[in-house]
Amino acid sequence: MERRVKFAVASILVFVIVVCSASAFLFLDFKVATSETVVNSEVGTYRSGQLEIKLASELHVFVEGEGGLTEELKSTLTEKLRGRGVEVLMSESLKEKYGRQALVVALLDEKVSYNPLYTASALEVLFFYSSDGNTTYFDAFKSGEQVTVEIGLGNLLMKGTLTLADTTRGVISLKAYHRHLAEEAVENIIQRLPWKWKPEPVSEEESLGIALEFVSNSPTFRFDGMEETLEHVQTFYPEIAECPHCWEFAFTFKCRHSGYGNRTGQMVLEVITPHTAHIVVQEGEVMSATIDCKWDMIKQEMIQSQTPGFREFLVEDNNGDRMVFQVSTSRQEAIEGLNEMSETGEEKWVGGEIERFENEFGFRFKPDTILVAEVTAEGLQASSYRYIQQDFDYWQGLGTIYVLGKVVEVLK
Repeated sequence: MERRVKFAVASILVFVIVVCSASAFLFLDFKVATSETVVNSEVGTYRSGQLEIKLASELHVFVEGEGGLTEELKSTLTEKLRGRGVEVLMSESLKEKYGRQALVVALLDEKVSYNPLYTASALEVLFFYSSDGNTTYFDAFKSGEQVTVEIGLGNLLMKGTLTLADTTRGVISLKAYHRHLAEEAVENIIQRLPWKWKPEPVSEEESLGIALEFVSNSPTFRFDGMEETLEHVQTFYPEIAECPHCWEFAFTFKCRHSGYGNRTGQMVLEVITPHTAHIVVQEGEVMSATIDCKWDMIKQEMIQSQTPGFREFLVEDNNGDRMVFQVSTSRQEAIEGLNEMSETGEEKWVGGEIERFENEFGFRFKPDTILVAEVTAEGLQASSYRYIQQDFDYWQGLGTIYVLGKVVEVLK
């Protein structure tokens, strides 16, 4: 009888220990672990008129959803914003119109595989900022609808999405893991908010800094970019009338593996890979960004190899080197001349203005400037593509230049 009692007591003690241990991992806050976290975000802005916005001393905040992670997002947002001097007015429900600036955050997708020793997660978060507290477009943005945004004069809307992928190894409670995810997401959101929105024109130097930061934080460079190789190599100046306060910056850098974007889990070659990035900044915003003219850094996808609205001709110079000429469909006279050269095999002067480009020669003739001529000024005649390559800046400074060549193939 006594042995049975001892066994029962021991069983109860084991049960209590197991329950307490499980409860500790679920409800207590402790972490002895290391995390690998990758956060990518995209932000769209909508503004009307000249405006200057700073986050007010009061900011309405609404975090949509329920559960442990949502609660951590609320508390972390409150803590971080108050740390920057903002009085947070946390709202329990979403209003269509707040009295002043508002920030709305929603978890669009939450995949968390929790294990006390190894945890992985993938999140998608939407954040929405309104300078006048109008949240009318939030539901449309959340559902992914294509809407025409109309806002009052002097107001600003920001809509951003961020994706977060995390793996954590070591001993960690669920509450501590939720806080870790919330801190990573909130830090990215807060960096994107308009702490100071300047109406004055952004200088070339400031634009260069914006472009450099964009490249440095791009998924391709963050994955395995070699910081010591990142270099600004050239600035292009578009026509002021077409693109005011606008610059295109070219950067070169190297990565330790092949490929583009965040290549976690992908099969890649372990080889030093050089890249050239072109970033267009207008009025302080990155309007377009590409790597090697193949990868769209904003959409994070490969660029279509053939550009609609262009004809393509393979033109051979006197040295036997060949270059693909893309010709805008608006240049009908040039297209007709190149087609005729293809049919007759005749050599003519083919040219236009040149620009940096990722190909064998490092430049191309601009598609909307292509010309075909039988006679040209001698000072504008280059003997070959490689001759231009050797002194690109000189030839670019001449404006329209020509190479004597023949069309060996009509590609498109």
